[in-house]
Amino acid sequence: MTEQIEGNVPVVTCDVVVVGGGIAGISAALEARELGAEVVLLEKAPKAERGGNTRFSDAQFRLPHEADEYAPISTTREGMVADILRVTHDRANPALIDILVADAREAVDWLSELGVEWETGFPHTATYRRRPQGGGLGVLNNLYARAEEIGVQFRYATPARSLIQDDSGRVAGVRALGPDGFVDLLASGGVILASGGFQANVEMRARYLGGWAEGLIVRGSRFNTGECLRAARRAMGRLPLGTDRRELPACRRWRDGDLHLSARHHRQRSGRAVPE
Repeated sequence: MTEQIEGNVPVVTCDVVVVGGGIAGISAALEARELGAEVVLLEKAPKAERGGNTRFSDAQFRLPHEADEYAPISTTREGMVADILRVTHDRANPALIDILVADAREAVDWLSELGVEWETGFPHTATYRRRPQGGGLGVLNNLYARAEEIGVQFRYATPARSLIQDDSGRVAGVRALGPDGFVDLLASGGVILASGGFQANVEMRARYLGGWAEGLIVRGSRFNTGECLRAARRAMGRLPLGTDRRELPACRRWRDGDLHLSARHHRQRSGRAVPE
C-alpha cells in the first residue's frame, strides 16, 4: 500500500477498497484480505458507532439445518426457499434466494470459526434459526477483531463522496472525505460498495418510497443516507457511448428488484407515478 500527494489531495493505492462497515462490508474486507489483497475499509461512522444497521440488529440467522440445541425445528433447503417465497408473496428474486439458501450454512460455519458463539433463536418460528451471542454487535466485534489482526486498514469518519473512473468507464477508486480532508483511494483489484441503503435520508425515502415514508422513525444507523447509491448511478451515467446500461447488474436490480417493486406497489395505491 502506498500513499502520495497529487495536487492537494493525498492518494492511497491498494488492491481493494470496501465502502461500508456493516456485516457485508467487513465480511468482504476479511475475505479479500484472507486471499492476500491489501484492503482499505471506509466507514462513514466514527469507530464507536461503526457497523451500519448490523450493530442494531438482533441478528437471528435462518438457515437449512437439522434441529439441535439452538432450534427445535429442522429445515431443508426446499423448505427455506418455500418459506421465503411465502412471506414475500412470491416477489423475492429466485436467483438471490438460491444463493442465500445454498450459502447460509457455510456462512454460519465461517462465523463460528471467527469466534462467534451461538444461543437459542426464537422458538416460535416456522424454520430453523439461531442467535449469535451479543446480537449483531457481537458478530461485528468478532469480525473486526479478526480484520485488525490480519491487517485490514480502517478509515473511520470517512464517507465516500464519489467514484473515480478511468477512461474506459471502469471504477478505479473512491474519493472520500476524512477528518483531514479529501483523499483518493485507488484500487487495482476493485471497489466494493457495501454502504447500505437510504433509510436515514428523508428526501430519498419520499422520492423512492412515497410521501408516507417521510415521517418514518429511523431505528437503525443514522449514517445510511444513500450517497453511494447516488454515486453509483452517476458513474453509470458516465459510461462510454454505446454501453447498454440496461444490462448492467446494478441497473437490472434497480429496474426489477424488490425495492422498485415495493415503491411501485405503494405509489400505485396512492395514485402516484413511480420514477423509472
